[in-house]
Amino acid sequence: NRCASAEAGACSKSAEDSAGNLLLATKARVHKVDGSKLALLQMLGSKASLGEASSVRGAAASSQKLESMLSAMQQLATNVVSGEEELSETERAVVATIKEDMLQIKRTLYSEHAEDQGEVDRARDAIVACARYISKKTKAIANITASREARHAGCRTEEARLHLDKISTCNLYHAAGAATSLPECAERFPEQAQPQEFDDQIDSIREILVWSTAEYELLSTLKAKCENATELHAEKIKKCHMDQNQYEVAFCSYRSRLTDSCSSYNTCRPAEIETQEKVHADVKVVEVGRKAEYTAAMRIICLAGVFNVSAEKQPHALTKCTNMEVLTTKLDIVYHEVPPAADCDEGAVAKYPCILEWLTERYMSKAWYAQAPTGACTPCTDIDAFAGGGQTTVMPHLDD
Repeated sequence: NRCASAEAGACSKSAEDSAGNLLLATKARVHKVDGSKLALLQMLGSKASLGEASSVRGAAASSQKLESMLSAMQQLATNVVSGEEELSETERAVVATIKEDMLQIKRTLYSEHAEDQGEVDRARDAIVACARYISKKTKAIANITASREARHAGCRTEEARLHLDKISTCNLYHAAGAATSLPECAERFPEQAQPQEFDDQIDSIREILVWSTAEYELLSTLKAKCENATELHAEKIKKCHMDQNQYEVAFCSYRSRLTDSCSSYNTCRPAEIETQEKVHADVKVVEVGRKAEYTAAMRIICLAGVFNVSAEKQPHALTKCTNMEVLTTKLDIVYHEVPPAADCDEGAVAKYPCILEWLTERYMSKAWYAQAPTGACTPCTDIDAFAGGGQTTVMPHLDD
């Protein structure tokens, strides 16, 4: 972090050193320079100490140096406009170089502003990025779990219907069987019949045949229906037990993934929020110093232009520079609020397969349960179902 490091390198050092070196070389060539003018130019040229402009500690020092340079330039311009002093061509070249240095500082400040804004943006984005722990796969598992729950519930609903159908069908068969008795003709059937009774015997056999054929067809049909209903019900029980197992395994997988994801997210988010707070604090310090530097540099640039206009226009140019208002809105940093937390609610998996609360909520309270109770529950392998008072319950199926 360039802004947060007190040991960061100088952002404008090279440009400032070049002006300082040029000024020293110029002074070595100028033999007759007024003492007060030389002092002002020396102050303008002593910019090597601005090297810490980009650090938190050095921002204030840098802006103070530029303020001193601005004061010196203001005094020099005032003296020249009033006629107290006059610049040689060499000295004008030095002032022009200083102006170029200020333009370079301006460009550097814009660049630093962009870097700091990026730093602030990245701090916000890092908080948002914590949601990566709540992966799409977790949501996919949640959808699969919901789908398997619905499939299991649908199966149990059908199982309950088949169970009632089996009871109804087999009850008809059982009732018909219990009500079956020999017809009256069978009671009249003569035993050890005599020849004169053979005709009555044949009539009785015919009546018994008609009766037995009808009864056979009825009971056989009812039996077949009962057996078929029993088989369909038994097959559905097996299918529903398989669906139940798949649902419970999916729920356990979802619970494991969700709790792990939320744990990672809840560790990541506070850490990144703390980082954002530090970044904001550091950048705000640098932002204030940067705007002060920018203001001073813009005024120096303006004052340097005073020497480039005619003597008649110099007073107006000086007044304009003295009264100028430097807008620093382009250097404003946009600080972001903490992004809202992502949805990572573990409440949906606080109860889990095989504890009584879960069984009651997911199975025993359902309309289908009375006619289609669940089979043995599959507990989550990564959970001690007895921990914290939880009770593992295996639900038996009805004994049909």
